[in-house]
Amino acid sequence: MNTRLVGCAQCALVIIVAGACVPAGNAQEMGIMQSQQFLSDADKLHRSQKPGEALELYLKAAEAAEKAGDVSVQAEALAQIARMYSLTSRLDEGRTWLERAKQVASPDHPLGWSRYLGVRGIFERESRQKEKAVATFTEMYEYCSKHKLHSRAIDAAHHVALAGTLEQQVEWGLKGVAEAEKGDKGWLGPLWNNLGNTYDELGQFDKALDAFLKARDFHNAAGNPNTHIGDYAVAKAYRKTGNVKLARENLALAKKVIDQRIKDDPSTENREWLGWFAWEDGELLVLEDKRAEGLKTMKSALDTLIACGLKTWGPYFEDLAKKMEARVKELEAQN
Repeated sequence: MNTRLVGCAQCALVIIVAGACVPAGNAQEMGIMQSQQFLSDADKLHRSQKPGEALELYLKAAEAAEKAGDVSVQAEALAQIARMYSLTSRLDEGRTWLERAKQVASPDHPLGWSRYLGVRGIFERESRQKEKAVATFTEMYEYCSKHKLHSRAIDAAHHVALAGTLEQQVEWGLKGVAEAEKGDKGWLGPLWNNLGNTYDELGQFDKALDAFLKARDFHNAAGNPNTHIGDYAVAKAYRKTGNVKLARENLALAKKVIDQRIKDDPSTENREWLGWFAWEDGELLVLEDKRAEGLKTMKSALDTLIACGLKTWGPYFEDLAKKMEARVKELEAQN
């Protein structure tokens, strides 16, 4: 491609690129558009759970935005680069990028500032600074509500629910549901799913079941292809409410999806789900008075999950692994 600068009749400078004349004054605008496109494409990859590919585009977005002088997109991209590192358990590397985002982010630029706050709160939560995280996400919620960034306000409520006490999780989860019902219904599946997990931790198993059923309905209505997640959550909830029959039926639905996927893609992600299903199967076997078989199944399930990286997925899963190991020891002591 040949690029050269020439003078036109009115002495304006133009750039000739591949035969097209583009006013030099539009170069910045083109740079901004390019950085926004990189950011949008990266967000799509992030939503598709492809952090490695998303990271590459966020880096391009940050570079293009810096050259074009678009500090809002630059702040968003830098924050999301940090987020991609956190998703791959590389918090220390991510903090460097978060600090860079802090340097350019400003409350005068709502999209950049809200994105920075969201990632800052995630890093605080992942560093076990839960009180700081709750304060940050609360600030984000209030800021986004004020600037009519409704989807991000819901995201903030969602994250308060993840970082707060169990009581705060219920309060903010329901607040997020109320916001989502006003328009952004795509959030209802994740919000009800998180509420189900909270009710489960509170020992309110009937409420947990109701929440998981709602979450599954909203996910299915939205065309979410990962139906095994909802089926698995519902199966676990049925077990905890004492309905072994329905628990097994829903677990079978979940397993059918992954068994088919494994044939085409024996990835760690799919093998991980076999571990979760096996653990649940073990718990059901214990309820069916097949304690020894259940214990053996649960030990194998835990080995699979640890091999897939369970203990490297952050504080929540580290704690969960400890609980699962304690459960195995409890059953061993009963034999």
